[in-house]
Amino acid sequence: MVRQVARQRISDAWAQKGQHAVEEFDATELNPQQLKSVIASINMFAPERLVVLSNVQANKVLLAELEFILPEAAPGVDILIVADGELDKRTKAYKFLKQSSEFLEMALLAEAKLVQWVQNQVRAAGGSITAQNARFLVGFAGQDQWKLANEIEKLVLFSAEVTEEAIKGLVEPDLQTNTFSLLDAALAGTKDWRKLFVQLQRSADAYEFFGLLIWQMHAVALAATSSSSEQFAEAKLAPFVAQKSKQLAQKWGRARVEKAVRIIAELDTQLKSTGEDPWLLIERALVRMQAV
Repeated sequence: MVRQVARQRISDAWAQKGQHAVEEFDATELNPQQLKSVIASINMFAPERLVVLSNVQANKVLLAELEFILPEAAPGVDILIVADGELDKRTKAYKFLKQSSEFLEMALLAEAKLVQWVQNQVRAAGGSITAQNARFLVGFAGQDQWKLANEIEKLVLFSAEVTEEAIKGLVEPDLQTNTFSLLDAALAGTKDWRKLFVQLQRSADAYEFFGLLIWQMHAVALAATSSSSEQFAEAKLAPFVAQKSKQLAQKWGRARVEKAVRIIAELDTQLKSTGEDPWLLIERALVRMQAV
């Protein structure tokens, strides 16, 4: 189960001990001394407490001090440390946590397993979904199982049989996942890209979308020029992104990828200098991609 689900189950179990039994903190808002004060203090209303520290990978100073801070915890205080992003395995903090705690790594499921998980979740909710539609849901909503679980609940309440039409109508599209789909559809010249473009235009910010467009074109360009997994790791690209990028690079070919990169670079200049409607400029660039 994904980290959000596991975290929620642990928090819910502790919450039964009382109103003050769970305290949650974002690591980016604490310094080492503040965290030490939190875990070393004794709460008269909650002799047993769970301190949840999220986003720990984003505070390197705090992360480096954990091995010195955590032993200062007061009796009855348990600490749940959550890395909401990738935790560098080369650091002393990673090695300390792995050796000194009940360490759990919760990676995203591979697509095939995730599709099966979706089907099982729909079935458990009293509905039905084909493998094809489960795959479409994963592609449309993204890989986050917490989000997928919520979307499945919504879909089954609407209709016991989960269809592609229902997914398109009820589910919020995942911006990152659908940027890949939009790029692929645009270069393939299919009509689907316009429908997807309109959906994203309604739900996303143009500049946020363009930022993802640049990032994902960079990933595809990297895949077109190198097959080294080390380079993908250095670029901090997740395995799922690397796999999708390699598939698109192979499908398009290096020459088309290079032309698409030039179009995106020109779009970047236009967005910064012309003052025209950003969505209109993005649409024009996607139309140009179909001709490469």
